[in-house]
Amino acid sequence: MATDFFQRQSDARRSTTWLVSMFCIAVVLIVASVVCVAVVIMQSQLKGDGFSLESHPEQFLVPLAAGVVTLLIILGGTAFKVFELQGGGGTLVAESLGGRRIYPNTSDAVERRLLN
Repeated sequence: MATDFFQRQSDARRSTTWLVSMFCIAVVLIVASVVCVAVVIMQSQLKGDGFSLESHPEQFLVPLAAGVVTLLIILGGTAFKVFELQGGGGTLVAESLGGRRIYPNTSDAVERRLLN
C-alpha cells in the first residue's frame, strides 16, 4: 500500500486547522461561562442590597475582569506550552508521557523487538 506524502500532509493541515478552531471555540465558551457565572453571582449579591446591575453599570467591571483574567490564564498556559514544545518537540511529549530513549545496541529483548 503506497502512501501519498502530500495527501497525508494535506490531511494533517486540515486536522490542525480543525483542532485550532475547536480550541478557540472552547476558549470563547469558557470565558463566556465565567462571565455569565460572575453576572449571576453579582446579581444575587446585589439584589439583597437593593442594588441592580442596571442602576449601577460600573458593577459590570467585576464579571468583565473575571472574563479577562480567565482569558489571560488560558492564553498564558497555551503560550507556555507552545514555547515549551518548540524547544523539545516530540522528545518532550514522549518523555512527559513516560517514554524513554531506546538505543540500537540495547541488550533487552523487549526493547530490541520494539526497534524491529
